[in-house]
Parts: sequence; structure tokens; C-alpha cells
Amino acid sequence: MSNLVLTSTSETTISSVSDEIAARLALFTDKLADAVMLVDSDWRIVYANVAARRNSHMTPSYIGGNLWELYPGLIDTEVGQAYIEVARTGEERIIKDFYYIPFATYFDLHVLPMPDGIAVHYRDLITDVREARAARDATLKQLQQVLATTTDSVVSLDRDFRIVYMNSRARTTLAAGGEVLGQILFDAFPYTVYEDSPYVEIYTRAMLQREEGSFEAFYPEPFNFWLHVTARPSEEGIIIFFRDVTEQKSREAALIRSEKLAAVGRLASSIAHEINNPLESVMNLIYIARQYAIAPEVETFLDLADQELRRVAVISNQTLRFHKQTTKPQTVRWEDLLSSVLSIYEARLKNSRIQVETRRRDLNPILCFQGEIRQVLNNLVSNSIDAMPKGGRLILRSREATNWRTGQRGSILTVADTGAGIDPQNQSRIFEAFFTTKGIQGTGLGLWISCEIIDRHHGTIRMRSNQHETTHGTVFTLFLPYETEPSSAPSITVA
Repeated sequence: MSNLVLTSTSETTISSVSDEIAARLALFTDKLADAVMLVDSDWRIVYANVAARRNSHMTPSYIGGNLWELYPGLIDTEVGQAYIEVARTGEERIIKDFYYIPFATYFDLHVLPMPDGIAVHYRDLITDVREARAARDATLKQLQQVLATTTDSVVSLDRDFRIVYMNSRARTTLAAGGEVLGQILFDAFPYTVYEDSPYVEIYTRAMLQREEGSFEAFYPEPFNFWLHVTARPSEEGIIIFFRDVTEQKSREAALIRSEKLAAVGRLASSIAHEINNPLESVMNLIYIARQYAIAPEVETFLDLADQELRRVAVISNQTLRFHKQTTKPQTVRWEDLLSSVLSIYEARLKNSRIQVETRRRDLNPILCFQGEIRQVLNNLVSNSIDAMPKGGRLILRSREATNWRTGQRGSILTVADTGAGIDPQNQSRIFEAFFTTKGIQGTGLGLWISCEIIDRHHGTIRMRSNQHETTHGTVFTLFLPYETEPSSAPSITVA
């Protein structure tokens, strides 16, 4: 009796321990992402963890139900036959990428024999792929946002130099449509392949030697811009990052031009001062020589020498004004300005057989920096003389006018010549600093400075030119308001 009791107690204790272990195992398997299912020898489902119930569409009533009745199409599949084979032979089976039609889902399964049935461990591949795809899509979305908002252009090439990706900035910069995708870079943008282009070598080194490289280059027609380019190797090929630095290059060039202009100004000032000192001495000597002149011829020669020296002094002062100007505007008439300029070029006009025609219809004074406006006229007249080495006509006329854009009343001065005219290709560049058509004889500063001066006076400067066989020549038209204080307001028109 006692033995029966002991036996009963032992069985109860073992059963109790087994239930506790089973509960802990159930708690553990419910935490797994993979499905676990136990089937007994009568093909009843005796256990299914949370993942198994979810992946196999089970309800609580399925537990204890017959596997083949709950999933009637399963027995004729590869998996159903594997279940039967494992139960019969006791040998485990692994099945990859099994597609179960009712669920439209792929599974990886591991079927193991158990003392009273089988155990099935399986994974829903569609869910895994979906989660991985969702994570990938989220990452790609963030990457797309970065690529769409970055100021850099990005182009991705495969190992055959085919374009596989371009962000929106790259498409805008290169004016590229969707048709360039899949094309070889050198075929899609043949304009970038030019003599001494550094990018082919840099891209090839990044592709073959896996070395990052960068460079700056000017891309000609149809782009006409400077790019800073970086090529970085990637697993699939290379990624090219580039940025339009044309504006930066323009600023750098402007700084260089400013430095050159400053140097020219300082040099002009120094030369003018150095010339003025001996000029003053020579003029004093001529004055003294007059006191001892006896023959009338000598007096005449001294008068001519004095006249020429005064012309040199005027030229020297004009050069000095290039660097140093007065700070207070004054009123002056065109007639007075033109007279002083024409006196400087009197000899050149006569030697070049140039006939000067003046039509001074506007006698009203204008408010300006006289030295600066005189400098503009000096430059225009000098250019006209250079354009007529074999003679011609220089026409200077003034008239009252109105700037119809601003309503300002002012005066227009026209400087026209019958020279050869300006090549149409050069007409848009004549106001650029250091651009000249005179070769080593020109500095390319005159018209650029003249334009700056007119801008400061709130005026305009227009040019038209013709190289026709019968009607050739160049006409410059200046407009200056009568009483507007000079300042800075760019206004250049080439017509």
C-alpha cells in the first residue's frame, strides 16, 4: 500500500515538474519569431506557438484538431509527404522555399521526429522579406530626400561607365532627361570630352584602382560653366559628386581684375607725378629763354615748344585723374568738356586727316565729376581716331533728351566715326575689363572704366556699329541727367 502511495506521489511530482517545464518552454517559444508546431502520432496538433498560430492562420479551436482535416491540401504537397516520411523513418528533413498556395506564402521548414509524433520549425519568408523591404525602403526614402535637397549633383556609374542614377540637381545642371539613364557617360555627354580634360583619367583611376580623385574644370559649349568634381569608388562602380563653381570663379577673376586695376592706377599716378616734375622745369626754362630771345624765329620756336609742353601737361593730368578724382561734382557744359578733349588730339586729328564735325544743340550745364566725364570723352575720341588711320569723319553732337524709364531730363552726347566698325562677335564684350581688339597696342581698360564712370553718374552708354561696305562706322551715345548726384547704378546696353 505504501509502495502504491509512494509510486503515486512520485508520478504526481514528475507530472508537476513536466507541466512546469512545458509551461516555461511554451513561454520561451512564444517569444520566438519563428513558428514551432508539435503534432502527435494521430496527426493531432498538440501545440503551436504564437508565430505558428499567426503564420498558419490558426484559431484556438485548431489545437487538438487533425492536421490533415484542418489543412486538407497539405497532404499532397512536398511538405505533407515529408511529415509522413519523418514520422515513419525517424529522420529529420529540411525544406527550402516551399510555396503554400492557400496562404500565398513561402516557408523554410525543419521537420524533426519526436517520441510521439513530429515537431515542425518553420519561418514565413514573405514576412521577412517584407520587413527587410520596408527597412530598405525607409532607408532609400531618407537617402532620396538627402539627394533631392543637397546642393551637390550626384551621378552613379556602373563598371561599364553606364549612368544608373542622377539626382534632380544633376539633371538640372546638365540639362539631362531620363533618356540618359543606361547610356555610357562619354556618349551621353560628348561635349565634356575635350582636349586636356582631366575627368577621364580621374574617373578611370577611381573605377579601376579604387582611388578617390577630384578636380576643377571648365566645360565648354553647351554648358559654359566651371565644375568642382569628385569621383569616389563604390561597390557597383563609381559615384560622381559635382558642384557648379562658375560664380566663385567669376568672383576670383573679379578680384584679380581689381588688383590689376589698382596696380595700373598706382602706376599711372606715379608716372604722372614723375612727368610733371621735369615738365615744370622745362616750362620754366622756356620762360627764361624768352628773355634772351632776339631773333623772331627763336620766339616762334619757343611758342611752339611751350604749346606742345602744355599739351603734355594736359595729358599728364588726364593720366593722374585716372587714379585720383575730385570728390565734389560741379556743373559744366558739353562744349567746354569737348573743347578740352579736342585740344589734346589736335595734332593727331590733323595728321590722320580726320574732319571733325560738331553740332552743339544742348547748352545746358550737367552736374558731374568733370575729370571723370572728360576721361570718358578722351577715351571715345581716342578710339575713333584709332579706327580711322586713313582719315574719315568724327561727329560730335549734343541734344536735350529724356530717359523714358526714369523720366529724368538730361543731355545726350553722340560720338560717331566712319571707321571700319566693330566685329559683331566682339560687340558684346567691348565693356569687359582687359578686352581689347588693338592687340599689344591696347590695354582693354578704356571702355570698361568709361562704363563705370557713366554708371556712377546714373547715366547710360550705348553702342552700335556696322561693318557694311558702304555704311561702316561706330556710334557711342551717352546720356547724363542734368542734376542727379553721381553714385553707383549699373546701366550698360549694347545695341
